[in-house]
Amino acid sequence: YTKIQVMPCDSFFIRANFDRSSEMDEELDFHRDDILYVDNSLYKNQLGTWFAWLVNDQGIKLRGGIIPSRIRLEDELVLRRTHSESRSLHETDDLKGS
Repeated sequence: YTKIQVMPCDSFFIRANFDRSSEMDEELDFHRDDILYVDNSLYKNQLGTWFAWLVNDQGIKLRGGIIPSRIRLEDELVLRRTHSESRSLHETDDLKGS
């Protein structure tokens, strides 16, 4: 972590495999098949937080914002799924008690 923190930031292009709506002002929303240019994979020294730019076909930056890393996104999806399943089980138990 310390080595990554003091080194210059890495950068790479990714293609979005899904739509994502921003939940906060600083976040970047994008759509499936958009090309994003990640220019900081340790944004504000936070693991799992990337700063990315939506780019056009020529690679010109259109707008930027924070996106979750793939691993952080997978963790968020697991938490949401677990919460949703837990809520469904609770609702089913409520129906059985009626």
